[in-house]
Amino acid sequence: MNSLAVKLWLSVLLLASAVYVGLLIVRNWQSPIEQIDYKSNLELVPTRPIADFHFTERSGKPVGLAELNGHVAVINFFFANCPGTCRVLNQKVADLQKEFADDDVRFVSITIDPSTDTPERLTNYAKSFADDKAKWWFLTAPLKETQELGRALHLAAVGVDDRGAPTHTDEIVVLDRAGTLRGAFDHRDSIKLKKAREKIRELLAEPLEKSEQLAASKAGKNIPSTSTDPTPSVTGAPTAATATSTATGTAK
Repeated sequence: MNSLAVKLWLSVLLLASAVYVGLLIVRNWQSPIEQIDYKSNLELVPTRPIADFHFTERSGKPVGLAELNGHVAVINFFFANCPGTCRVLNQKVADLQKEFADDDVRFVSITIDPSTDTPERLTNYAKSFADDKAKWWFLTAPLKETQELGRALHLAAVGVDDRGAPTHTDEIVVLDRAGTLRGAFDHRDSIKLKKAREKIRELLAEPLEKSEQLAASKAGKNIPSTSTDPTPSVTGAPTAATATSTATGTAK
């Protein structure tokens, strides 16, 4: 009798385990619509140009948005004491920097731990990744200003968590030559990292005038175009002739 009870109990336990595993499989194999990542589709509706910022580069040189104007920019957040994730992230950025070393791309890595990551410390940290100081900047600023830039880029996890520990997004952000956010891509996902490369190439090929027209449309301005090609540079983006409304970003 006890043996039968044990068998019944084991059967119930196995059945429950099978149901649980089945639910996990269903959850992990959702439809593409359910798994949609809006950050990977920011190129469909580019957000407004980011506001100016004033940070300090590891060399001590002040850096602001003006230094990025006219260049495609790739931005990420990190902190030097990060136990592992940040080094992986910055290695991915290093791979991108090497790939686009001969192109007009600026790479910007911003610390979220300014009290620890002084320009001197950033200089030592950067030696593991950056060969080109002119095209890859490591920046620091008061945490409040860094958080404001994070919000402007629609990145929620930039700053400190509830315990006061530094926290940052795992996404690499891409701006066009006019400072408009055109995509954010999780470096842990090889497919999204491939999309980041494609987006950088697309923006390198995009004429500055088109980027400026898009920026003007997001800011609610109307700058006459001298181009004869009315086709928007980004799928789903309004043309220079019709775009007058300001796009709103989506927060995490």
